[in-house]
Amino acid sequence: MMRAVATLILAIWASAAFGDEAFQVPQGYTLQILEPTGGKIARPNGWFYMERDGPAWTISREDPTKGWFREGMTIRVAGNFKQFGISSATFIDQVVAQQKQKAAKVVSECATSKQGMFLRRCLETEEIWPIEGKPVRLHMQYSLFWLDGGDLAVVATFLAPVEEWDNARQYAKVMGAFELIDMSRFTNKPKP
Repeated sequence: MMRAVATLILAIWASAAFGDEAFQVPQGYTLQILEPTGGKIARPNGWFYMERDGPAWTISREDPTKGWFREGMTIRVAGNFKQFGISSATFIDQVVAQQKQKAAKVVSECATSKQGMFLRRCLETEEIWPIEGKPVRLHMQYSLFWLDGGDLAVVATFLAPVEEWDNARQYAKVMGAFELIDMSRFTNKPKP
């Protein structure tokens, strides 16, 4: 985990533009810090937060420590693809192909675009998952980021039951504006 975090910090440090803009948390949400990177996300009030090695984070309506959840977001950071002979862009291509193959329906897909120092792709699908022994049709929204020429990728996935997607979409939009790392933690600030 520490290697992935160190790679992330170095990659962002090398190309980040630092601003003093405050992270905006709308009413009905709570600021959630994504440790160990110090990133930020607006967590809906009453929702659960869990962090794992990887680094990876889950924010969900149901408690993710009790098993599968039906509505929420996961963010996963992966790196060191070169050791497997692939690039981070190839990894993202593989994730997209895999998700499209297992999807019951591809809802939409967006072309690659530049977002800060990252490149981004998106995919929305409907998938059938067995949750608590029953098939549940889920709307999946994938946001996939990678460093151009770098060895790092981020996969953010928001899911909700298809019949609840119209209500869940607002959460997906707000939570999708997360910040992955707080670079101010790693700057050399003069001591008072």
